[in-house]
Order: sequence, then C-alpha cells, then structure tokens
Amino acid sequence: MISKKNIKNLISVIVGSFIFCLGISLFVTPVNIYNGGTLGIAEIIRTLLERIGIDFHFEISGILNFMLNIPLLFIAKKLVSKKFFMFTLVGILSQTFFFTILPTFKPIISDRLTSIVVGGIVAGFGVGTALKSHGSSGGVDILGVCFSKKFSNFSVGKMGMIVNTVIFIVCGILFNVQTAIYSILYMMFYTHIVDKIHYQNIETTVTIFTKNKHAMEFITKEIHRGVTYWEGYGGYTGDKTYIMMTALAKDEMQLFKNEIKKIDPKAFIIMSDNLSICGNFEKRL
Repeated sequence: MISKKNIKNLISVIVGSFIFCLGISLFVTPVNIYNGGTLGIAEIIRTLLERIGIDFHFEISGILNFMLNIPLLFIAKKLVSKKFFMFTLVGILSQTFFFTILPTFKPIISDRLTSIVVGGIVAGFGVGTALKSHGSSGGVDILGVCFSKKFSNFSVGKMGMIVNTVIFIVCGILFNVQTAIYSILYMMFYTHIVDKIHYQNIETTVTIFTKNKHAMEFITKEIHRGVTYWEGYGGYTGDKTYIMMTALAKDEMQLFKNEIKKIDPKAFIIMSDNLSICGNFEKRL
C-alpha cells in the first residue's frame, strides 16, 4: 500500500512536471531553444522531422522523449530501486502527457534572451520541485544515478554536462551557433534554479548539544547515519551534556530538526553546509 507521504510526493512530481512543461512550451520552444538530456535529443529529432515535411500537429517531443527513456527505465528498475523507478516513470509519463496536450504557443516575450531567462526559471522550478519530492525527469538522470552509485567521484551533474555538451555541439552544426549559445545560456539559468530548490547532494555537518542520549539512537536507527559523541559540561551551569557530531545530506535536515526537537526541545544544534567530505559517507541519490 502506498503511504500518504509517497502519495504527496507523487502529486508534487506531477505538479512539478506540469510547471516544467509549461515553462518549456511558453518560453523556450517558441524561440527555438533546445533543452539538454534526452528531451533535447527528442527536440532535435522533432525539428529534423518538421524540416522534411512531417507535421504531427502537436508537440511530439514528449512522446519521443518517452521512447528514448524506455531502455533507461529498465536500467533504473534493475540497478537502482523500485521506488526510484516508480517515481521516475510517473515523472516521464506526466511530462509526455503535458507536452502532448499543451498547445504550440507563439512567443509571448519578443526578446529572446529575456524569454530564455524566464523559461529557465520556470522550468528549473518545476524540475526542482519534482526532484525534491524524490522524483526524476529520467534520461540522463538515470545514467547519472547509476554511475554515481558505481563510482564515488561521479555525479549526476557530470553526466549531464557530458551529454549536454554533445547536444549543443550538434545544435551548432545542424542549426546555427547562436541557437547553441542561447540554449547553453538557458540551461545555465535552468540548472541554477534546480540547484537552489533541490539540494540533495549538499553535505551538512551537524553538532548537537543535548542532555538526552536518545538523540543518538534516532540518528543511527532512523536516519541511518553514523554519529560520534562525547561528554561535556556547561561552562555556566556545570551540567553534564552530550555532544554529538554527524554528517547528513541537506534534504535530511528537516526531518532531523523536527525529530530532535521532539526528543529534546532544549537541544542546541550547529549546522554547516557545502562541506567536502571524504571517506565512508553514503550518497543517497
């Protein structure tokens, strides 16, 4: 049975996918700009089909993107997890549906640069919302997650950079250099917004001062993170306290803070982001 939390996350994935598709349809596609990843490949195929006289009278990119993702979905199910597969499938199906039903808009912003900035913000917000709810837009993300699990120094971002570089070179060759440059600028704005909303790969060190030792059990048994602790004494009161240190992914912080407050409302917590962590720290992609 699907839990209420998973249902809420699935709804967020669908809403995020709609916002992403709306941003693309309103601001990006009308000014002939191309995305990265499998969607970018689908858009290039769509344009080439239109050039040879094949007109589908609706946005075919979503369906092409879904077809490109079929083999990648099998990889996700086999190598990552069933939950990741389910949320990714929902994200891809949602994008396919929304791209297909949304009409082909005329440019609503005459300036091309302004259009890609707004499009990058809207589309990035949509994808960031889906990713924050443990969803995925599929495509390059799937390969990135698989490589990240296999190679500790690899990341989803690196995979995206490699694939997108090839896509934009192809855009420059098939269309023109200006289209490739504007597409790169769009992806820069888009990626920046995604990173602002979805911070799963940001590591955070946490130091907790508490008189309740059960906080350590919560960290090890519920969040499944290692923790080091020692005993200290308050400089003013002289009371004994436990000092605990652990490292978390930033998307685990909200749950952590909520539960620690329940365990010890007077706990004192110090957090520090954007660390470089080496050693046995598990990336939960």
